[in-house]
Amino acid sequence: MKNALSLCFSLALALLVAGCPEPFSPGIDIPDDTGDLEENTDLFVEDGGDPGTFVFETNDSAYWSSSGYTLWALDGVAQDTFVSRTVKVYKSSGNSWAGYGLVLCHYDTEDPAFGETMLVAMINNKREYIVGEVASGTFSAFFDWTISLSLNEGEGVPNTIGIVRIGEEFVLSFNGLEAYRFRDDETPLHTRGRDGFIVVISPQDRFPQTPVKVNFIVQ
Repeated sequence: MKNALSLCFSLALALLVAGCPEPFSPGIDIPDDTGDLEENTDLFVEDGGDPGTFVFETNDSAYWSSSGYTLWALDGVAQDTFVSRTVKVYKSSGNSWAGYGLVLCHYDTEDPAFGETMLVAMINNKREYIVGEVASGTFSAFFDWTISLSLNEGEGVPNTIGIVRIGEEFVLSFNGLEAYRFRDDETPLHTRGRDGFIVVISPQDRFPQTPVKVNFIVQ
């Protein structure tokens, strides 16, 4: 099993839970509509003056919808066997509830039932996180958005997301403190592939007045 608790939504719909303004209780009143999911390398720009730093920034209304919009991109070379990934992230502009974070072990299964697949680990600026799997454009959350006291809260405040594979387990940490462990023993399996980044545009974001800006610093 991926996890004892598995919730299946479209990726943008699941991530939309973190896109609503306060007060909001994640996991309830989920709208019955879907947003778009798009790979877009052009929006994750590598900072030439600071190797390993990627900046996502947009206020283009083409990437906004009433049901959310999710953008992701890959970086670097594939890991033949996933070992670890550590990235410092901070969101300096945009809705505080909307998620952003890491894509892990992305590859094309070449199976029509699954298509492209990857693991996703995201946080928001409200000290919440979520982990799940994408297969054939569908996100399966291992649990609902959850508060972690290891996360720092606030706009522009950095957090370090780490994930390491120990034996058959993936171990997720925030700022050096373990937060969650899971196994991946159901098809499609994730033991290899390319890593990258992901950002959610919330329906509560206001384009073009306020852009969404997220920095990713690969450690």
